[in-house]
Amino acid sequence: MESNHAYIEFDGKYLLTLDNNYLRPPRSAKAYLHCHPWLEISLVKTGTGEYIVDDKVYDIREGDIFLFNNIEKHAIGIYPPNEMVNMVIHFEPRLIWNMSDSTFDYRYLKIFFDRNDNFENRLDR
Repeated sequence: MESNHAYIEFDGKYLLTLDNNYLRPPRSAKAYLHCHPWLEISLVKTGTGEYIVDDKVYDIREGDIFLFNNIEKHAIGIYPPNEMVNMVIHFEPRLIWNMSDSTFDYRYLKIFFDRNDNFENRLDR
């Protein structure tokens, strides 16, 4: 996997990172299941494959956008013969919401935390 990287740093910690990941098949999603302390927005720029999110499997194609909170295990699998470019934004919730500062509001983050039976990580195409 190759990647190019941009970031916003504060006090030696990343508040936001943006990566364009260049993924090559074959790549099995099950081998890469992970979670992390950041929130994530994932945009599939090119390619096809699957996203595994906990116990769900989504087919993915160019233009799909996915949202993940910090406890959802997720991974991408790539279908041969295509390569995939996946743009990933990771950010700390405090970039948007700081309890001591009312300038920004928690409601902007609710989509990452409010889950019901109809919730889908992939935004409706």
